[in-house]
Amino acid sequence: MKTPAMLAALMATALTIGPALGHAQVTSDAPLGKPDAIVDLATSDGVRLVKGKWRYSDTKIVEVDHRGVGPDLRPSGPPNRTYDIVPHAGTADFDDSGAVGLGSLQTGSDKLE
Repeated sequence: MKTPAMLAALMATALTIGPALGHAQVTSDAPLGKPDAIVDLATSDGVRLVKGKWRYSDTKIVEVDHRGVGPDLRPSGPPNRTYDIVPHAGTADFDDSGAVGLGSLQTGSDKLE
């Protein structure tokens, strides 16, 4: 006789808590509101506005040692080989003195300088 009462209590709990757990919080990557400015970095004027400079450098694809995905979802699994590009130009101290300067990425009326 206790089984039907327990089943009814369990179902009531599931029906009460279940919908609350089923609604996940949704966040958006898009910022709210209007941006303060929009800069087209593909044009000479846009690059000049942010005091930037486009640079070009040939890259190479090289094979490197790596590790597979581990149980922690990080590269802690078994060793393997993968591909990478060189040079890495992401750091502030990167020497880009051999890179070719570009005025913009536009063609036509706003040709590369």
